[in-house]
Amino acid sequence: MAGEAAELLRQARRQSALPMRVVAARAGVPVSTVSRVESGRVDPTVGMLHRLVAATGQRLILGTTPDDAAPPPETVGEVSARWRRSAARGPADWACLRSLATYLADHPERVDAAVRRPPPPSGSAMLDDVLAGVAGELAAQAGLPRPTWTRSRSRTGAGRGGV
Repeated sequence: MAGEAAELLRQARRQSALPMRVVAARAGVPVSTVSRVESGRVDPTVGMLHRLVAATGQRLILGTTPDDAAPPPETVGEVSARWRRSAARGPADWACLRSLATYLADHPERVDAAVRRPPPPSGSAMLDDVLAGVAGELAAQAGLPRPTWTRSRSRTGAGRGGV
C-alpha cells in the first residue's frame, strides 16, 4: 500500500505543479513527511493521505474491488503466466495483454523492467511470438534497445508463418 500511496501523492503533486514545501505547509506537516510518503518509506493513514492530496487541490476517492479482480500485469512474464493459467480453465485471457499495454502507457518509466526478461513459455507459440513483438515495440516506443530475447523468438515464429 505504501507504493500506491506514494504514486497517488506524486501524481497529485505533479498535476498541481506544487513543490513539496507548499504541500507540506498546506497539510500542516513537515516537508519530510511528504518526502517519506512520496518515496514509499512511509505508509500513511487514509486520513493523512487525504490531507496531503487535499493540499494539492485535489480530493482522494477510495473504492473497493472484488477479490477476484487481479491488478494489471506489470511484465510480459506475468501476461504469459496468466494466459497459461486461464487457458487451463477454458478460453484464454487475451485481455491481460491489453491490460499490460494500458499499464505501461500510464507508467512509461516501467517499460524496461516489463520487457527486459523473457517470459516463461505460455504453452502457445502464437502468444509467445505476440509477446516478443509487443515487447520489441514497447521498447522501441520508449527509446530502449529491443530486448535480445525477442530476436530469437521472432525468428522461431517466422519459420511457422508466425504472427
